[in-house]
Amino acid sequence: MRDDNRRIGVMGGTFDPIHNGHLAVAEGARRQFGLDSVLFVPTGKAPHKNNSAISPGALRYEMAALSVSGNLYFDVSKIEIERAGASYTVDTLTELKRLYGKKTKIFFIAGADAMTEMFTWKSPERIFDLCSIIAAGRPEVDGEALNRQLTLARERYGAKIYTLKTPPLAISSSDIRNRVQVERPVKYLLPETVELYIKKHGLYRGDRYDMEEAERWVSSRLSDKRWRHTMGVAEDSVRLAEIYGVNRRKAYITAVFHDCAKELPAAEKLRRCDERGIRLDSVMRSQPDLAHGLLSAEIAKTEFNIEDPEILNAIRFHTTGCEQMSLLDKILLTADCTEPNRINIAGIDAIREAALIDLDKATALCLRMKIAYTELKKQAVHPFSVKALRETENKT
Repeated sequence: MRDDNRRIGVMGGTFDPIHNGHLAVAEGARRQFGLDSVLFVPTGKAPHKNNSAISPGALRYEMAALSVSGNLYFDVSKIEIERAGASYTVDTLTELKRLYGKKTKIFFIAGADAMTEMFTWKSPERIFDLCSIIAAGRPEVDGEALNRQLTLARERYGAKIYTLKTPPLAISSSDIRNRVQVERPVKYLLPETVELYIKKHGLYRGDRYDMEEAERWVSSRLSDKRWRHTMGVAEDSVRLAEIYGVNRRKAYITAVFHDCAKELPAAEKLRRCDERGIRLDSVMRSQPDLAHGLLSAEIAKTEFNIEDPEILNAIRFHTTGCEQMSLLDKILLTADCTEPNRINIAGIDAIREAALIDLDKATALCLRMKIAYTELKKQAVHPFSVKALRETENKT
């Protein structure tokens, strides 16, 4: 591995997952600073992060290895993943210096966000002695604050710090994880090999449900207008889940399936409920549309193996509400009313405002709206709605 006078770039990070932004920065640094190669070093046990929230090192290493396979100048190291205990940059650079030889020049490629924290690193003076630093900009990092840090490092430690001129790509691993969780596209944000690896191993989802197939199936059975509504409910459900600390993927799944039986003819709804053993009371039999939540939940369960009882319950009662509603129940019922495609509806703005700060109040307003609409049509209000409203109002 020794080769005197080589110029090696070292790029560390959790790489959970590695993405095109990482690769573009590494390639930009290689060209701008005449590096012979760039070594990607996935973090082992990060001293400043919650390691339980990070994917296993072996998976992150494999994704990194897949991403660099087409570039002869890129390689990946397990040096931190295989190290016992916390991994510190200074230890990694010391080991690489030993492996490559004292005459090898090491350039540590660091994101601007990391550079703003450089003085919290272990032995920063030793790091600046072992390597030169290439600071890569990040869109969300204050440029003036970064420059102050770089100037201070140069003055205090004689640090050799250079700025990468390549414009950074506005891509982040956290955004990719969030997108994967709620089935939003990640193509062209990361290498295709990594995208396929994430899908194969079910990373960042927390389950093995094929929701891309579910989206195709549900959309094929709904009108364009109803499918736009479904996607609007998914958008609002995920947003409310973030506010109230509910699993975003659960919120997304409930939204995708909530109306999948909505547009079946009334007689067909009743027939399918009977065939599947779904018991309907007299109110639902006289108003079959109220039963579409029960039937949609059964379809999610039997056709797509959705087994989470909280998800299924939210789908079942998103139209009527129910007693002892969970946060997910309230989120879906509320999002069904507030989704962006609902316009020019009296009272909807008040519900949207309430949903951001008081979910119980928003749920009560939705239930009142549903009950008022039912009474306007001179139809029977379902007892579930009355009980749900009474219980929810007692909490506001």
